[in-house]
Amino acid sequence: ANRAVLTALLAREPVELSRVVHHAARAEELQVLAAYGPKAAREASSAGAHRQARAHLRTVLNAPLDLDPATAAALWQSYAIESYTIDAPTPDALAAQRRSVELRAGADPATLVGPLRWLSRISWWAGDIAGAEEAADAAVALLEGPGANCDTDTMALALSNQAQLH
Repeated sequence: ANRAVLTALLAREPVELSRVVHHAARAEELQVLAAYGPKAAREASSAGAHRQARAHLRTVLNAPLDLDPATAAALWQSYAIESYTIDAPTPDALAAQRRSVELRAGADPATLVGPLRWLSRISWWAGDIAGAEEAADAAVALLEGPGANCDTDTMALALSNQAQLH
């Protein structure tokens, strides 16, 4: 039944993203879920429906999808940020941001600064002050390190994060 509803939903314009995600998950249509789940989450978030965005992201992240590390990292971070936005400091929100940072290991250091700042913020919010300070220091260290290509806006955000912790 879910597969039939999903087929009908995908044939209609405009596509109702939230319903597509619901039926794709239940029909175990992983390719459809991977394609529409992040879109549904972004749509919900931009409409201010952060709990719904978080639920869509959780559905996608719970599915056995074969995502490339950059895509998976972005989804884990979005989940963590949506949790932060709705003030749901659950252990899985902090774990999600840690996973986002781990998935970016070995990537261009510039792509790690923002996720480290978020890890710092979410760690602080979850009560892990030492983890917050460690992530904040790591973000600044990346910006000050040899060969760092640091723009002033990024550095200002990283230093502001450190200042908030102090």
